[in-house]
Amino acid sequence: MTCFLRLGAICCNASAVDLFDATTGTTPADQGWLFLANPILTHSVAQTPGPVFTTLDSTAPRSDQGGYFSAFHPDLPAPLDRSVGFAVRIGLRISAEGHDARDDNTDGLDDRAGFSLIVISSDLLGLELGFWENEIWAYADDSAAPGDLFTHAEGIAFDTTAGVTDYAIFIHGAAYTLQANGQTILCGPLRDYSAFTGAADVYETPNFVFFGDDTASAESRSEIAYLSIEDAASPCPADLAPPCMTLDFTDVIAFLSAFAGEQPQADLAPPSAVFDFSDVLAFLTSFDAGCG
Repeated sequence: MTCFLRLGAICCNASAVDLFDATTGTTPADQGWLFLANPILTHSVAQTPGPVFTTLDSTAPRSDQGGYFSAFHPDLPAPLDRSVGFAVRIGLRISAEGHDARDDNTDGLDDRAGFSLIVISSDLLGLELGFWENEIWAYADDSAAPGDLFTHAEGIAFDTTAGVTDYAIFIHGAAYTLQANGQTILCGPLRDYSAFTGAADVYETPNFVFFGDDTASAESRSEIAYLSIEDAASPCPADLAPPCMTLDFTDVIAFLSAFAGEQPQADLAPPSAVFDFSDVLAFLTSFDAGCG
């Protein structure tokens, strides 16, 4: 069971699997996570345990990278099945972040962040979120254009420095929803990053999670309090089409199309992978309830 402090109240979730808890006084590397840094030798990335959070510092020089990989974690739940739905929850504060003025697809937006959270599902669809001091944003894939891979997609202005925030990324069907302290702040489609061809291709690793600095073009100092994975459906299952957290006729059309094609985003009720009237009823119920 996972219990955490949110807005002054203790919250518990019996379905959650604890993968890191800073109150033990140890780092994620001491709790089953694989810590890797680049360069392997003489890197400057430091991980410092504390009673409330572990500090991960990849500043000075900016080119050094380091973070935590879920590979070999003994408690990682698998599969991370997006058709059923799951959420990755992390307690996080970005105390400092800097990034190069790097615009890979000439859209006027910088394309690297000093802290990233990567979640890859069992069938390789997933998401990488970048954290700046004043914004959280999603990395694009190459579905629209080859030059868009790992560039700045949808984002939200958000103060990540104010304190340790309870972030929850809900992965369900073909979409994600990001909540901060229980409030939805960002949502969008899952991505397919499999076009990446680097030496360590984590984007083609099913059931995978990473958090830390994965780019030589940015840096950060982050305070990480906990990370868990829990069974969770989308907080608004009927929200299947843009704009996020708004239910309208486009969502109805998206559901009917997905239902006819037996796509995961229309599989809203048990049994899994069976498309029947229970899914239609679940959609109608969610649509009627709205997105709070």
